[in-house]
Amino acid sequence: MEWSPEVRVLVAPARTFRELAASPPTARLWVARPLVLLLLLGTTVSLQASGRMSARLVLDGMIAFAFVPIFMVVGMAIVYRRRPRRVNFGHALDVYFIANAPWLAWAMLFDVWRSFLTPAESSTMLTLPYYLLLVSFAAVAVWSTYVDLQFFRVFLSREDGRPGRDLLLARAVCWVGIIGYFVGHEFWEYFALWINV
Repeated sequence: MEWSPEVRVLVAPARTFRELAASPPTARLWVARPLVLLLLLGTTVSLQASGRMSARLVLDGMIAFAFVPIFMVVGMAIVYRRRPRRVNFGHALDVYFIANAPWLAWAMLFDVWRSFLTPAESSTMLTLPYYLLLVSFAAVAVWSTYVDLQFFRVFLSREDGRPGRDLLLARAVCWVGIIGYFVGHEFWEYFALWINV
């Protein structure tokens, strides 16, 4: 049985990216994996907001968090354009979203866990499961960084051999954009109050 690239990258990221680099690009659209990420974000929003999944809340969550894959695409585009690459941008972007596999797996497990909680249990933060959740979040953050580093080292390699620099640039653009989106929204409200608009 052939496992999907998302499953294989969880276990052996370097080998998976090497195989994907050696194989011809598939005919799939590069937007498919960003849409899967959005669907999972929408599902998580729906579960957190109401304790259940409803089509309206899932769609609302997908629209509200569309900026996440948008900033990921922008970060990847900036890194990609810095040097000549041996793969086309659409294929590189499709494989870049495969590197989200640790976060996708974590979010799916979180959603399954959350679906078994009552509303009272889900609002209680100071319990052992939430501390374990934070530890698991940190572990996934470390593993995700390693997977991304392997993507830039193996799949999107360049002549000067500096995958860490590409990783930092892509993450900086993405996270500055995401945090700026959240903080910027609040900033303009406070700014409007400050100037008495």
